[in-house]
Amino acid sequence: MSQRGTTGAALSTGAARTLLQLSASHGGVAIDPDDDTLYVSDTDNHRVLRIDPSGAVRVVAGTGKAGRGGNGPATSIALSSPRGLVLDDDKRLYVADGNNDLVRVLRQDGTLVIFAGGPLHQTDPDDGVVATFAALDGPGALVIGPASADGADIAGVTGHLFIVDEGHQRIRRVAMSAPGVPGVIDSVVVGSSCSSATGLCVSSLTQAGLAFDHGGRLYFTGLVGNAGGCPAPDPNGAYAFRREPDGTLTAIAGGLTTVASGPALGTRLLRPSGLAVDVAGNLFIVEHDGHAVRRVDVFGAMTTVLGDGTAGFVDDVVGTAARLSSPSAVALSTGGDLYVVDGGNERVRVLAGAGSSAPETATLARVDGDGQSTAIGQLVTTPLRVRVARGGGAGVVGLPVRFAAEDPGDALALTTVTMSATGEASTTVRLGRGVGTHRIFATVATWLESRPVLPADGNPLRFTLTATCPPAGSAVVVGNIAGVSGTVPGTGDFRSLPATSARYRFSRSHLALADDGTLLVTDTDNDRVVAIDSTGAQSTFAGTGVSGTADNVAATQGQFVRPQGIVIDGAGNVYVSDYDGNDGRIRRVDVGGTITTIAGGAADSPGHGDGGPGTGAHLRDPRALAIGPDGALYVVDAGLHNVRRFELSGAFVTTTLVADGGSCSTATGLRHSNLDNTGLAWDASGRLYFFGGTGNAGGCPSPVLNVRTLYRREPDGRLTSVAAGSNPADGVAGTQILLNDPSSLAFDEDGGLVYSDAGSHRIGKITGAVDVVAGTATGTAGTVTTLVGVNGQSGFATLAAPGAARLQTPRGLVVDPPNGDLYWLEDGPHAVRQLVR
Repeated sequence: MSQRGTTGAALSTGAARTLLQLSASHGGVAIDPDDDTLYVSDTDNHRVLRIDPSGAVRVVAGTGKAGRGGNGPATSIALSSPRGLVLDDDKRLYVADGNNDLVRVLRQDGTLVIFAGGPLHQTDPDDGVVATFAALDGPGALVIGPASADGADIAGVTGHLFIVDEGHQRIRRVAMSAPGVPGVIDSVVVGSSCSSATGLCVSSLTQAGLAFDHGGRLYFTGLVGNAGGCPAPDPNGAYAFRREPDGTLTAIAGGLTTVASGPALGTRLLRPSGLAVDVAGNLFIVEHDGHAVRRVDVFGAMTTVLGDGTAGFVDDVVGTAARLSSPSAVALSTGGDLYVVDGGNERVRVLAGAGSSAPETATLARVDGDGQSTAIGQLVTTPLRVRVARGGGAGVVGLPVRFAAEDPGDALALTTVTMSATGEASTTVRLGRGVGTHRIFATVATWLESRPVLPADGNPLRFTLTATCPPAGSAVVVGNIAGVSGTVPGTGDFRSLPATSARYRFSRSHLALADDGTLLVTDTDNDRVVAIDSTGAQSTFAGTGVSGTADNVAATQGQFVRPQGIVIDGAGNVYVSDYDGNDGRIRRVDVGGTITTIAGGAADSPGHGDGGPGTGAHLRDPRALAIGPDGALYVVDAGLHNVRRFELSGAFVTTTLVADGGSCSTATGLRHSNLDNTGLAWDASGRLYFFGGTGNAGGCPSPVLNVRTLYRREPDGRLTSVAAGSNPADGVAGTQILLNDPSSLAFDEDGGLVYSDAGSHRIGKITGAVDVVAGTATGTAGTVTTLVGVNGQSGFATLAAPGAARLQTPRGLVVDPPNGDLYWLEDGPHAVRQLVR
C-alpha cells in the first residue's frame, strides 16, 4: 500500500488536511514536542512509522508482517497489530504490541525490547510483580505519568507508564526506576470502579484513550454499567473520566443528549477512544463511532472541532466541514496543531491551530526580591505557567504549588499543581471581570519546609503573577457569555450547565449586575430569573419555569408570568416586574431568598391605586425598573403608558410620576403618546430618562407623529426631549438621530448615555451635552455614535471588534461601573453578550 506525506507547508488555523496514508484501523499516534516529528502505528501493516517535519516517512519498528519477535533491531522484530504509542522525555518510544500482549520500548540506538508483558500461558492480571513477568491482554493506549502515585512520592521511582489492558478491563501502571527500565506493575482503574462524584460504574475499557494534564490528573474513556453497586442512568453509555492524584474518579463528559456543542457532562459520546490535553487544560476526545473530534474546555463546555459526525472523506476544508471515518487516536503539537489517526480512511489528518499553543512563561519573583515578575494576559482565558528556581538555577522538581486568585471572579482550572520534571507548574485562569489587572499567587506549600530549596527562614516561597486584560495593544472585543447562539430556544432546568451552553428565551428581557459580578437575567418566556456568576456558571435564581404567581415561598419555588424588568437595591434585594395579563405585579426576592409581591395585583383600583399601598395599585404591563437617587423604585408601565414611583418601606405607597394624556415637552412642544419602550436611567443630577413616542393630543401639536423619543424629566417635573429625529447615520446630534426601537438606558463610567436600539440592531451612545435639547434651546447637542454593532444590519458576529460585531434585536443592557464593561441581551439569538473595554 502506498504512503504519502506532506512537504511541510504551513497550514492556516482551522484547516484540515491529510498528512499520511496508511492502514491503521486502531492506530496510535505520538509527537515529539521539540520538532513535531510524528510516530504512527500502521496497525494492519504491523509496523510503526516515523514522519519527520519535512514529510519524509520511514519504518522504525516492525517487519510489515505479523509475528512475535523478541528483543533486537527494531525493524527486524515482528509485531502484531501495534496500537498505542507514547514518547518519553529522552525520546524513547513505547509501543503497545496489541496482539502479542506486550508493551515494547524503542531505544535511541534502534533496538526494540520488551518493557511489559511476556508470559505466553498466563492469563491472570497479576499485580505486584515486575512488569516483564505480568500478563497483559490486548494492550491499547499508553501514556507517561508522574513519578508520584496517588499523591505520594515513591522512593526510587522516576515515572510511570500507564497502559490500557483491554482484555483485563483495567488500567495498569508500571513504575520505572529509570526511564525505560520497568519496575513493578499495579492496577489503578478496574472494571466496576465507581465514580465518587457521579455514582457511575466503569464497566468496559475497550479501545479506551489515556491522557494526563499538567496537574497530574489522568483522563480515560470507558463505558458505564450497572455493576459494583453503582446504578447506571445510561447503561453501556460512553463517558470520559478524570482520575485525581488521590485516586478519586469523576465522570466529566458523556450522557444522553446528542448535540454538536453543549455541556460535556450530559452530552452523548459515540465510542470515544483517543485523548489529548493541551497546555491550557482543554481535553480533546476522538469519537470512533461519531466520526469526529470533540473538545471539552476547562469549564466543562464541549464543542466539535473536527468532523461533521458523518463517516466519509472530505479534506482541505475547515475542521467542522471535514469528514472522518472511525478515527482512533489523537496527538497535539506544542503549537496546538491536532493530528488524528483516521482509521477508516487509512490516513493521518492534521487540523491546524485546534489546541492552545505553549503559554508565555514567567519566572516569578520571590518575596525576598530574587527575580522579576512578568505581566502576561489574554482576553478571556490565560494559560499561566510558573517556573520555580533558586538564584536562576535549575528548576525545582516535584513540589506541590498552590495557585490562588486575588479577584474571586477569576476562576482557576487547577489550584494545586505538582511541578514537572522541568520545574514548572501550570494552570489556566478565566479572567472574570474583564479589563484591569488580575493578580494570581503561586505558593510552595508550607509542609515542605524541610526541603533544601526553601529559604533559611522556613517561610514558603511565594510568587505573584500579574495578568492584564486585555494585554497591551489589544482591541476591545465583543464576546458571547451566555446562551447558545443561533439555536432554537429551549425550556427546562439548566442550572447544571455552563451559561454558554444553556438555552434561554428572551423577549424584552432585562438584566442586572450584582456587586460580586453575578448577572441576573429575566428569562422571560421560560418564566424564571437566571443567575450567571463571574466564572460563567449559571443557575436558576427565581422561578420554577412554570407560569404562575406562587408567592411567599423560597425564590426557586416561586412562579412568574413572563418576567421582564429587574433591578437590585443597595441592600441586595432584587425586584422583578411580572406581567400577568391585565394584572401586573412587582415581585421582590429579599436577601433571605423569599419571594413576595410588593406592588400590583389590584386591577379595579380607583385611579390605578395612586396614593395607596403598593398591593392596591393597578399595573397593566410593568417593564423597566430603576432605583432612584431617593431609594424609591421606579417602574415603566407600558400598558398604562406611565412611570410610577413606589416607596420601598412601609406599605410601598405608589405615585404616578409621568402619565400619558397631556405630558408635554416644554422645550419642543412634543407630547409623549405612549411608553411601550422600556428604558429608565438616572443621571448624576437626579434627572430621569425614559423612552416614549410623540403624538398630537393634549394641546401639544406634534410636527412628527409616532417618533421614538428619549425624554428627560427634571426634578421639578418638567419634560424635555433629548433625542429624536429622522437621521439614521452616526455623528449627528441626539435631536436628529432616528431611534428605531429603543429599549434600555444606562450611563457609563465617563457620563455618556448608552442605549440599545433593537430595530437598528445596535447599541448607541450619546456623548457631550446630553442636557442640551432640541427646539429653541441653545448650545451643542450631544453627539450620537454606534458603540456596538453595525447600524441597521442584523447578525451574530462574536469575538469581534465592536464595529464589526453583528447584533440581533438588542434589548436590556447594564454597565459595570468600575471598568465600563457592557452587558446586554439579544432577543434574536437569545444570548447574553459582553463588551470588554
